Amino acid sequence: MSLDSEPAMVDGFQSLRSACRESHAVAHSPTLIRPAFGSAQVPVCAAAVTDQPLLRVDLSSEVSGVLLARVVSVPTFSPLCDASHGCPPSGPVAAGSIQIGEEFDPRNLFGHARLPSVDQGCARSPTAQTRRRPDVRGRHQYGRTVFEYVSREVGGETGRFVESIWFARGQITGVRERIAPTGSTVAALVLGDPIRQTPDGAADVLVADTGFLIGPHDRPIVNEPLGETYCVGIVTTPVGCRPALGLAPATLRGRVVDLLSVWPRAGAVRRGLLTCRTPDSALELIDATLSRPEPFDRKAFERCEAAVARLSAEPTRPVGDIAAELGVSHGHLDRQFTEQVGLSPRTLARTLRMRQLLESIDVHGAVGWADKAADLGWSDQAHLIRDFKRHTGVTPSEYVAAQRLTYDRDVAAESAGFIPEPM
Repeated sequence: MSLDSEPAMVDGFQSLRSACRESHAVAHSPTLIRPAFGSAQVPVCAAAVTDQPLLRVDLSSEVSGVLLARVVSVPTFSPLCDASHGCPPSGPVAAGSIQIGEEFDPRNLFGHARLPSVDQGCARSPTAQTRRRPDVRGRHQYGRTVFEYVSREVGGETGRFVESIWFARGQITGVRERIAPTGSTVAALVLGDPIRQTPDGAADVLVADTGFLIGPHDRPIVNEPLGETYCVGIVTTPVGCRPALGLAPATLRGRVVDLLSVWPRAGAVRRGLLTCRTPDSALELIDATLSRPEPFDRKAFERCEAAVARLSAEPTRPVGDIAAELGVSHGHLDRQFTEQVGLSPRTLARTLRMRQLLESIDVHGAVGWADKAADLGWSDQAHLIRDFKRHTGVTPSEYVAAQRLTYDRDVAAESAGFIPEPM
């Protein structure tokens, strides 16, 4: 194929891969990549329905026997390019996933095998040069689907209110999931397709198209994306709902509500997130927002924070002992704790103990349930199984089977408490 020949049209990931394998004659020939509609391997955007190319690359170099592609241009409707290049900030594909001038292995369009970019044509996010604290980051393969998840802790005093902030994008076809409670309040801003949230055993169902808030709870939530998950979220500490979000957790116990209707900042934050080009820039925006806490009773917060720390270290410890150590009566601590956390001390203790159990399980290995029951203070294995089913919605063996079927060992280690369910 000559340099001045017409561009070859390649439909989907496998065809591009085959074109790269077939001959070096395709080198230097412009190639237009157009995703097959619904393909999990190529980001789907307006290209899928307008018959326009997603991006244009030159198959121009070879490293270790692999032909590399260099991005030459992006159509004006696509937000793969930053606004500085003239592309509008619109559309469902996250900007920054492929950049002009960047070389990448076309067998992996999500960039696992990228080389350092050259002749960069698009401005990078200013956060690319700042120090970040990502705790969990990965693009995980589920069959033919890639799910990107980035989570980080929040530093400074805000870390007393917020356990983590996260970015999630991707689709696991035909699967919903039960999520076991953690003792926290969760706020999520939906930037893509709606997500259905159903508290276990509740009649109320929320289909969230802009955001949702899960109040403190001691039963699982059923999370059911109605398309691609594209969401940025906040997980508070058990005592963090009021200072982080300005909301009374006791009024939200066991509920899922529309986030924009209860958190005054949510609308502005969501508009800002829609302009973010990368997961890191989205998380920087959330971090900056949470750095200004809402008004809260610091004395009550600190007492309940201390009680949570003691329950976390020893979930079976009598609440009366903790109250005496903190200088208040059992009843006073119970009332104040429920007001600040949204759950009673004993309910949170049961949740924290189960969370410790879930985080200790290697679903790809042999699980000694009797030993775990003894180590964590259950009277026997039968007692553990009853609590496990109430907490997760499934039996221990069903939990292990579901995680083992869906996650490899590394992903399972990051997914304690998540129970995928085939539809």
